[in-house]
Amino acid sequence: MKLKIILLVAIFTASSLFAGAGAGAIDLLKVPSGAISQAMGGAYTAISDDLEGFDINPAGLAQISVNELLFIHDLYLSGIYYDSVYYASGMGDAGTVAASIKFLNGGSIVQTTEADKFGAQGLQVSAFDFSGAVGYGVNLNKLFYSDFTKNLNAGAVLRFSGESIGPDYSNMALSADLGAIYTIVLEEADFMSNRGETIWNKIGIGFAARNLGTSFGGGVTPMTFALGAYTQILNLFKSTNRLRISADFDHSLTDVMNISGGLEYLHMFGDISLAVRAGGNFSPEERLNSGVSFGAGFGLKAGTVKYSLDYVFVPFSEFGSSQKIGLYIKF
Repeated sequence: MKLKIILLVAIFTASSLFAGAGAGAIDLLKVPSGAISQAMGGAYTAISDDLEGFDINPAGLAQISVNELLFIHDLYLSGIYYDSVYYASGMGDAGTVAASIKFLNGGSIVQTTEADKFGAQGLQVSAFDFSGAVGYGVNLNKLFYSDFTKNLNAGAVLRFSGESIGPDYSNMALSADLGAIYTIVLEEADFMSNRGETIWNKIGIGFAARNLGTSFGGGVTPMTFALGAYTQILNLFKSTNRLRISADFDHSLTDVMNISGGLEYLHMFGDISLAVRAGGNFSPEERLNSGVSFGAGFGLKAGTVKYSLDYVFVPFSEFGSSQKIGLYIKF
């Protein structure tokens, strides 16, 4: 129980109930999301080519051309549950629209005060956090044609979020994310031209400004600015596989800098795909992360529908570990 209180203090900014409130409003906005991206250490700013880009770099939404659904269940820490639902729809040259809903359930915890810092009186209060958001991404070549814009995607997300602990504290905020991704295709993945030989397929860079906003109860949201890069190699030693290597650098409003890196190896077996992922976060003090993450994924194509089940394990030092399960449906 004491551990759970400490963790919720790190997430919520309720100084009236708990000691050690966070530096920014709605600190839950700093909680990492996504199964694929977190398995790669969070180094996803330049990739973001699926619905996980909704929270990391909304410019990635422009790369979604069909309908996508994503469900993520996060066994966060010490019995704290965090569930997210995302939806995106590609509209051709008009870009891609998307939306998400999130809810964190902190359960019942013991209230603490200055006079009763350990909750000896035993008063139970509930804690929860939520957010709802809409987003849009587009390839700028559809709006402004040039040799430069044909490789440039841009996107934005508008988010309404809130947090509550017991009857005496609540706060809500309005924030926005902005992002851009520039991708250079070095060699096309064309079997007729390279016949399954190893090719250095593409490189990309991305920029994202996250959580730009303020809360209704006072205080700014935890703004973060991120810069990332990645590269992709196809048919490494054997055809029908893909290797991605990525790196991110981000800087938060609280002057915390973080460097992360990751890799993903995906192999296709007809309509079935298997993926393994690993990553590192080199600023573990701020995010409680021990610095490493591991994950795997299983994909299946059934007719015109693609399913993908992804898992990530993130150790959090003495605080235990976080495990996420994500289910993708593309149709």
